[in-house]
Amino acid sequence: MDTEIVHSSIQTVPVRILPELFAKNLPSSKIGQTFCNMHLHDELELVEAVVGNTGIHVNNRSYSLLPNESILIKSRVPHQTYALSHQSTHRCIQFLPDLLSDIPVSREQRFLSRFINSGEVYIFKLNDPVTKEVHSCLKNIVTEYKKKQASYETYIKANLYLLLGCFYRNGILNNADNFFDRFELGKILPLLKYIDENYSEQISLKNAGEILSLNPDYLCRLFKKTTNMTFTDYLNFVRICHTEKPLIFSDKTISEISLDAGFSSVSYFNRVFKKYKNISPSEYRRSKYANQ
Repeated sequence: MDTEIVHSSIQTVPVRILPELFAKNLPSSKIGQTFCNMHLHDELELVEAVVGNTGIHVNNRSYSLLPNESILIKSRVPHQTYALSHQSTHRCIQFLPDLLSDIPVSREQRFLSRFINSGEVYIFKLNDPVTKEVHSCLKNIVTEYKKKQASYETYIKANLYLLLGCFYRNGILNNADNFFDRFELGKILPLLKYIDENYSEQISLKNAGEILSLNPDYLCRLFKKTTNMTFTDYLNFVRICHTEKPLIFSDKTISEISLDAGFSSVSYFNRVFKKYKNISPSEYRRSKYANQ
């Protein structure tokens, strides 16, 4: 299983745009050939069939897209695409909602949103009233990217906002504030904010309890009940997310990055990183640099 390291196509907008992936004049024996091996990544991926039929294999299920139909593959879902016609063309974009500003995910909740928007797909069939809106936004993004006229980056970002608004309004993506019990979530929001701002410090369950003026045992149960994850798992996930950029863009050693993020040892950092990324920190760094 490959973990894909996704590059942004535009320096000022965190989105990768693949305007045209195609197979031409395939003999019958070649129909079903893959465009890519089975892989996964943190980013959401929106794939739309343009010409002919495109197949998507997601986990243990296969889907067939007709022209103008699309599929939203959520975070860390194993998938691959393949041709189902003699002529087959599709396009796609990959992006992380929490890297775009001014969307309905507060800073305290952005990491929770990564959890709740993983492990699923959504198919936009031709008879789905949302499909037309999704098709229009994706087409506009690809057109702006290919033509690169003045302010094309702004147009692309605007259409990403429209897509996200559509996904949230129609329940295709879940806003953490609506997904979790608001009252229970409200109890731990100060702690989520504290973790985001102080993840590099040694934060024990006792410290967390003091922040919320709650007994550590009660906090442990409350955190698990509210987020469906343990306090330690959440803290480690936030730390891992904060190591992504230093691994890619800094010259710091992996040991330095792990200590900066609050991990007690580089060996523990390596284990936790691989747990969430399916790849080691050194492999992540090499893969990213290799494609630049």
